[in-house]
Amino acid sequence: LLDVAHHRIRTVLAEHGRAAPPIDERFDHDRIDELVYHVLRDLVGQGQLTIPIHDPNLEDIEANHVGERIKVVPRGSDREPTNLAFDSEAAFTNVVTQLAASDGIELSASRPSAKVNLDPDGVEQTIRCAVALPAISEGGPHVSIRKQAADVLTPVDLIENGTVPTELVTLLWMLY
Repeated sequence: LLDVAHHRIRTVLAEHGRAAPPIDERFDHDRIDELVYHVLRDLVGQGQLTIPIHDPNLEDIEANHVGERIKVVPRGSDREPTNLAFDSEAAFTNVVTQLAASDGIELSASRPSAKVNLDPDGVEQTIRCAVALPAISEGGPHVSIRKQAADVLTPVDLIENGTVPTELVTLLWMLY
């Protein structure tokens, strides 16, 4: 009863500009989670590439043009387009320069492309990234990210992924 009275009093005061509106469980948690996602993605992370970079199951990430869907390659699978895309060249260029700056490289007209190593928090993989500004890319900025697992692949992993035929692994093992 006291909580309801407190809430109504704060609501009336807020309507007259005398207090901040009351905060309670009346806001949808999905909307707050979505707001937090967008703030982290756009202000702290690497734009639309934040989630794919932190996903340990993805091997490659490629963004070629503004308006074109970002493509990813899950481990042991083929290239698949996502529903992510850069809407403007300015946002894309900002992410490209931010990725290069994270490895201490400043992109400019005299150095429009670079190969950098990323070390984002919470990712235990080696991440190599090729970035280019619109000066040398025909369709605008370009990002190509290749992630390598922290652990070395074993012969069994190579066979299960279909990377190397069983006969070749057997031959190499016998030679070893």
